[in-house]
Amino acid sequence: AAVSRSPWTDPIVNLGILCHDLGKGSVETGENNGYPTYKGHDEAAVQHVRDIAQRYHLPKKVSIPIAYAAANHMKVLHLDDMRTAKAAKLVNSPHWEILKQVSYADENCRGDASIRSSSAERIIGAEARVKVLNEKLALKSAISGHKVMEWTGLKQGAELGRVIKEASEWVVENPDSSEEDVYNIVVAIA
Repeated sequence: AAVSRSPWTDPIVNLGILCHDLGKGSVETGENNGYPTYKGHDEAAVQHVRDIAQRYHLPKKVSIPIAYAAANHMKVLHLDDMRTAKAAKLVNSPHWEILKQVSYADENCRGDASIRSSSAERIIGAEARVKVLNEKLALKSAISGHKVMEWTGLKQGAELGRVIKEASEWVVENPDSSEEDVYNIVVAIA
């Protein structure tokens, strides 16, 4: 159903759509509010994609995006609930466009228009949040080892690495920060 509703002509996208739910046949099913559930089918699908890729000698530039879409298509349902940094990991992936198109096709094969609309809103919202994040991540470059050593007097070593890691994570979660905010958090963490 998802393939038949796909408006895309890219064979990698359509193979991704075709393969994303392959794991449903190999996992236990359950029921939630009268609908079948297939817990873990996304991970199971990845192994099926790998097997198919090996059997048909698919190049990695084909098999990797398909496996990525299979592994992550359920995460798109939870974009609204994800921390911005976690959503950014999906949206900034080189395979995001394929994952997004697989997700749209997956949602489009459902009969409920409100589900399709909700999916589009989730994806658009996540892309907007991540765009803002990416624009603000320029601040993260201010957290270089040299800059942190200058600001804190720390020397190279594990403590410096810890401060850089924690400050970088803070910047990702606080993308509206100024360089002064970054300086203050680095000094506070050190």
